[in-house]
Amino acid sequence: MLTMQPYPAKRRVVREARRLLDGAADRYAIHELCLLPDDLDPALADRITSDLQDAIHVGARPLTPTDWKALLTDEGFTVTAHRTAPMALLEPRRPVADEGLTPALRIAGRALRDPAALRRVLHLRRVFQRHSAHLGAISLLAVPTPSQP
Repeated sequence: MLTMQPYPAKRRVVREARRLLDGAADRYAIHELCLLPDDLDPALADRITSDLQDAIHVGARPLTPTDWKALLTDEGFTVTAHRTAPMALLEPRRPVADEGLTPALRIAGRALRDPAALRRVLHLRRVFQRHSAHLGAISLLAVPTPSQP
């Protein structure tokens, strides 16, 4: 996930994707965490980012929808579609919808047998819930911007 990378690494990954995708039919699709709305108070954005980093022990840095689009555009893509959705990653219905009932139950069973993992998952879920008004998911579809001759 690009969200987990610092900004310079995000740029390097997207730049490499652009280098690899050069055909007219090529597409680049990403699905990431995002901060909402675009004009979110920077202090609140920092607090959300800090809470995420504390919960997952990784330097997660979600961007606003405009910033995600700018990242792709700056690295040679044209965004053709984007969509945001509420953050539902750790809601009980999401693993069932994503994985199916049996695999979701296996995942839940493993978490219940590992108290440390369960604490981490529940901590992250609380962060998602606490910031639900300002934390979402975004998917973007982009095509390589044609090079100028």
